[in-house]
Amino acid sequence: MFSKSSTASFLLIFLAFAYQVQGQCPDFFGIDPLNPSSCLPCTISKCRDCWPNYTQCQACIAFFGLDMVGECSKCSSFGCEDCSTNYLSCTKCISSFYLKDGKCNDCPFSCVSCSSEDYCTKCSSSYYLKDGECTSCPYKCTACNSETECIQCDLGYYLDNGKCIKNPENCQEFYEGACRECNPGYFPHNGICVACGPFCISCLSETECLQCEKDYINDKGTCTCGIGCSICKSAQECLICDNGYGNNNGICEPCGSGCEDCSSATNCFSCSHGYGNNNGICERCGYFCNTCESSTKCAHCEKGYGVTPSGRCDKCKGGCAECNAVDYCISCPGMFREINSRHECVISWWLIFSIAFVLLFSFSCLYYRRKAGTRERRDSFYRSTLTPDTPDNRISYYQRDGCDCNRDWDCNCNCDCFNRNKCC
Repeated sequence: MFSKSSTASFLLIFLAFAYQVQGQCPDFFGIDPLNPSSCLPCTISKCRDCWPNYTQCQACIAFFGLDMVGECSKCSSFGCEDCSTNYLSCTKCISSFYLKDGKCNDCPFSCVSCSSEDYCTKCSSSYYLKDGECTSCPYKCTACNSETECIQCDLGYYLDNGKCIKNPENCQEFYEGACRECNPGYFPHNGICVACGPFCISCLSETECLQCEKDYINDKGTCTCGIGCSICKSAQECLICDNGYGNNNGICEPCGSGCEDCSSATNCFSCSHGYGNNNGICERCGYFCNTCESSTKCAHCEKGYGVTPSGRCDKCKGGCAECNAVDYCISCPGMFREINSRHECVISWWLIFSIAFVLLFSFSCLYYRRKAGTRERRDSFYRSTLTPDTPDNRISYYQRDGCDCNRDWDCNCNCDCFNRNKCC
C-alpha cells in the first residue's frame, strides 16, 4: 500500500511528465536547463510558478510574494491574499478587506465584503444591506430583509410576522404555537417545557431520565446518589432513603428480612406483618399472624385463625369464621348460624322456623288466590248464558235477596248466583 505522501509525489511526477510532452511544466515544476525536455520541482520554497527554469521563481503561493532576492516572502500588507509577484504590492484581499493602492484596508464595521471604504457589498449577521451600507436588523434578529422584516431569529426567540418574539420559559425552539426543543433539564410536554426529575439534564419525561448530572447514578430513569435513596444531599451523600433502606452516614443500606423501616440492616424500627422486633432484628412470630406482640407472640391472627394461650395462631374452633382466640368466636359463616353466650357458632333454629312460616304463609295465599280466580271465571261463563228468553224458574234460580243476575250482568251486589246459600 502507498502512503498519502508517496501517492501525492507520484501524481506530481505524472503531471510533470504529461506537461513535459506538451512542452511546458505544471505548477511547482520548472524546466531543467541542462535537459530542456525534463520538468523538475521548483527549488525555491513556497514557489508556485518556476517555469521555464526550475531554479528561478516567477510567482509564489497565496499570501506570499517575491522579494528582492527572488525568494517567496509573506505579503507585507495585512489581509492580502495575493501578492505573488511582489510581496510589497497586493493584488487581492481577503474578505472584510478592500484593496487600495496595493494595500488592504479594513471594511466598515459589520461589513463582510466591500469595494471601498464607504461601499459595502455584503453584510455580517444581524445586518442588512441598503445603498452600500450595513444597517442593524430588528431586536434579536439574525437575518433580515429590512428593519421591519426579519427572516431568522436568534436562539431563544421565534419568528412571528417578521418580528422576533421571546420563546416561552426554558424553550429553545418554538414552532407553530408549541415548544419543540427545551433547555437542558427540561422536556416538551403539551407545547410547554416541563422540568426533568432532580439531577437530570436530559429526559423524555419526569420519570424517564436519559442523562444524569456528574457523579449521579441513573437508576431505572431516576437520578440518585445511590441505590435506595429518594432524596440526595449531594452526589455522595443521601438525605432520605427509600422504604426498606436505612441511612448509614449518608449511604442507604437494605433493611433486614421482614423490616419496613430501619436505620441500618441491624436496627429495625418497624417490622412487616407476621414479624416481631427482637432488639432491632425482625423475626417471624408464627404462621397466619398479622400483627406480632413480640418475636415469639402474635397479637392478631389472619381471618379464620385465633391466638392460642401460647401466642401462636391456630384455626378457629366450631366452624367459626372469625375469632379473637381459638375458642372465642366473633363471626359465623352463613346465615343459619349465630353466636351463643359461650361465644360458639350454633344453628339458629328461630331463624329457620321464621323463614319456614313465611314460606308456608306465602304458598297458602297463592293457593287461595288461584282458587278464587277459577270460581270467578266460572261465574262469568254462566252469566253469559242468560238471555231475556230464559225461563222464569231459571231466572228465579239466579235471583237471591234482590240480586237479579239476569238483569244485572255485573251483579253489582256481588251475589254468587251459583251458590243458593250465599248472597251478599
